[in-house]
Amino acid sequence: MNGTRVLLPAAVVANPADQFKFASDVNSYRIGVVAEKLSMLAFKDDPQKVFHLCLSLARGIDYALANNEPFTEAYKLTPILKQVCSRKKEFFLQSALMVLMISVKNACKLGWFSANETEELLTLVDEVGTYFWSKRDVNSETSVLMPTLSTLISRYYPQYQIGQIITSFEVKPGYGAYLVDFHITKDLSLSKDDRIRLLVAAKDNLETSSCIISPQQVNILLNGRSVDKRTNVSMVCC
Repeated sequence: MNGTRVLLPAAVVANPADQFKFASDVNSYRIGVVAEKLSMLAFKDDPQKVFHLCLSLARGIDYALANNEPFTEAYKLTPILKQVCSRKKEFFLQSALMVLMISVKNACKLGWFSANETEELLTLVDEVGTYFWSKRDVNSETSVLMPTLSTLISRYYPQYQIGQIITSFEVKPGYGAYLVDFHITKDLSLSKDDRIRLLVAAKDNLETSSCIISPQQVNILLNGRSVDKRTNVSMVCC
């Protein structure tokens, strides 16, 4: 398999708390090393290495986000991300750049970067995203959707209660691809009986149960994989 290997420091750690800290330190080290390699290759004609480095950097950022660990040298990432995103028109790199910039977007939400850097990076996210999804007619404000959610739950799922809403969005009828990104931290408070559930509904007629049937031509993917019973298999196979 072609790829880029990053050598990490090794150590034997016995205490669980020390193991967690060591893993965090190793991840921070990996982010720094991968970012440096990406900077050196950003303008070189080696798209496969750039592709794998983008994914490696995204994994490092995701690990830090999941464990609520800000990267203390995040300011060093901004110019590197600008460099690599300058290659966004290269078809081979677009998917890896999108994965990376979604991770960066979540890092922006958690305050990794200054206000100016955040604005610049979110602009890059939108620029890369134009190759993948439609920007029009999308509402991701949970507060606006709460009345509809409350009606649906009370009417069709009375056995459930609305807990923490991880993400939500609403789109108007039409054709297009839409994306909503989110991250789930490891310290999310869930009991053993709690489940994370997906609710899909059509708002045009909430009076009948047909509103909670997935529209026939709608496909829902999670982390690039089709969601069971929420995907038109014939369309995906095509």
